[in-house]
Amino acid sequence: MSEISIITIKKWNPKIRNNLIKLMMQYHIHLTLTKGIPFCLLPPELYHFVIPDYSDGQVIESCLNCDLKPLCPGFPANRISTKYAQPIKLIPNEVVIEITRECNRQCSFCHVSRQKGAHLPVRRIETIVQSATQLGIKAIRLTGGEPLLHPQLNTILEIIKEYNLSIIINSNGTIPEILQILVAYPVKNLLVSLNLSQDRDILTRKIAIILQAKKLVPILRIGTVIRKELIENFSAYAKIIHKLKPLLWEVYRPIPPAPDLTQQEWQTLISKMEIFNKHSKIKVKIANFTPLCWFNWKILNLSMGNFADRGHSRVVYRSHPIEGFYLDYYDSHFLGYDLTEAWFSEIAIKQRMLSEISSTCLTCRYRMICKGFLKNKTS
Repeated sequence: MSEISIITIKKWNPKIRNNLIKLMMQYHIHLTLTKGIPFCLLPPELYHFVIPDYSDGQVIESCLNCDLKPLCPGFPANRISTKYAQPIKLIPNEVVIEITRECNRQCSFCHVSRQKGAHLPVRRIETIVQSATQLGIKAIRLTGGEPLLHPQLNTILEIIKEYNLSIIINSNGTIPEILQILVAYPVKNLLVSLNLSQDRDILTRKIAIILQAKKLVPILRIGTVIRKELIENFSAYAKIIHKLKPLLWEVYRPIPPAPDLTQQEWQTLISKMEIFNKHSKIKVKIANFTPLCWFNWKILNLSMGNFADRGHSRVVYRSHPIEGFYLDYYDSHFLGYDLTEAWFSEIAIKQRMLSEISSTCLTCRYRMICKGFLKNKTS
């Protein structure tokens, strides 16, 4: 882990900012952190990796209208010119749309309640895409179920393309038609799940599909749910990952009610992940909420933080239990049907400003990365 402190920079100008951004983006996947840097001097992708330092920050006029004012360390006195300050207006990085609950697999650890024929109407999807464009959002993520099973997927992709938004698809990678989709539409990011407990013939065909898909999409990521099976077969997973060569291998702490690992199992997994990262150009990262304090902050280099959940950087339109917007895939707060109202809802703002985390977490220097435990919750 590296930390860059603003105290080492005497003067601030766009050239220094651009060089710093290049440096930080180069090591973003390794979780480079910054200390005491105002949010408006950073690219949005790095807002969640700031270590707030409030020792001598000052609030200036442009701070008053900034959405991140409650979290920002402010401008360090006499060290940075306020010339480049500008208020930030937060918008989601993406909108996730669960376009279908139908799936051709039956993974026991999946949090989605599968239902054949449960497809989101195209008209509703177009309304969401239109609202996203009006709000300034740049990307739409299609998920499910298995999004390839939506009977009007091509129409949906045409709509997103028409609005000039980036397309992200979450898929189990077992349906060959994904290759036709990648040829016909500008999908920029493909996340494919990897689970070795499935039928060997299916797995073999899946690997062949992913290898072809990699040639057709700019960004390929592989995702695996953390289970005992992953720990026991980690070397087998690693072998496949090296064959597929994704940009990143993401592993996910299981979503309740799926069982979590024991402390000893976590330690074993962490050890294997560290060894993998040490000897591989491809990195494996924990991609959802895993409390850093559980492991005395030793997993900082293995964690992508918790910015993808609880409405910190996106909202999810789900078809169950009630169709509408939610903070994430498994959150119970129903935010209604309007995207703008959902994003600026009271609960969403409280989550982004960390108003809902425990008092202990509020004192942690890594709270912007971890996002902390919610009040009255311990796991």
